[in-house]
Amino acid sequence: MKKLIIVISLVIAVAFLVIRIDRDESEIRKNLAAIETLLTKSSDEKPLAGFGRARKVGTFFTDDCYVAFGAPVPDIHDDGELLAVVQRVRHAVHRVEVRFDDISISVSDDRDSAEVILTATAIVYKQGNLKGEIEAREVESTAVKIDGSWKFRKVIGIETLH
Repeated sequence: MKKLIIVISLVIAVAFLVIRIDRDESEIRKNLAAIETLLTKSSDEKPLAGFGRARKVGTFFTDDCYVAFGAPVPDIHDDGELLAVVQRVRHAVHRVEVRFDDISISVSDDRDSAEVILTATAIVYKQGNLKGEIEAREVESTAVKIDGSWKFRKVIGIETLH
């Protein structure tokens, strides 16, 4: 009887841990989907709406975030620079479609940080171009849990051969 109680307790503890990790991973995936949507720009987007979307992107990053995608995007060292760069890129393109694929999330044992690897693809349409330029990068990032919410602290684009 005592062994049965110990086994049941262990099963409940493991199930609880798996559910919590799944919840963390689910929230990170939800945040990625929101960022993907916010970075996508339609050709008829109004400037004020674009500014609002750029500001909203910043809410998914820490104040001291570091983002390095490589050329042509400059390295970003905080959330203020992030807003400025996102706004500048949105202004420079006619339309852009952003997609995150092959997402792999590894939540730390203490559930306060996670490593996220994905493939980011952007199809960029510049003014007057009917055909979009495709830019794809593998991205390695670190997310941290702050006050119960997941935010990205570090995002690095890895140059890959095409």
